[in-house]
Amino acid sequence: MFGGTVWELTSRSDFTRVASPFSEAAQVHVWLHDCRTQFEKLAAARGEESWRATVYGPRKFEDMDRDDRVRACYQHCALKWVMSERMTNQTLRERFRLPESKSAIVSQVIGAAIDSGLVKPDEAVGGSRKYARYLPFWA
Repeated sequence: MFGGTVWELTSRSDFTRVASPFSEAAQVHVWLHDCRTQFEKLAAARGEESWRATVYGPRKFEDMDRDDRVRACYQHCALKWVMSERMTNQTLRERFRLPESKSAIVSQVIGAAIDSGLVKPDEAVGGSRKYARYLPFWA
């Protein structure tokens, strides 16, 4: 789960140093690597030599405000996308470490992320709410 501690990445060397706390979480490391690659492409296209990214560390669901929860939902969705998987209510609930009885709360977070334009329903599964999957807005 994301939210909380913030690390600023401003260069290739910073990426290596800052990403090291995530060495146990290979998926997050891959996601950070993909982000770094995308930032380098954007910087090069703009003729810039550096870039800056903010990485959010773990925080309990109860300690997050609405914006943090929506951002965590988007980040989880993007992480699932780069891992060739899709976000569902269940995967987000597991990310937040919430019991199945809290599915309605997770649905509200997903709804807020959709309303914010950060996440969109996966049209490949149709309109089924039971089997709904979600994609980042740019996918």
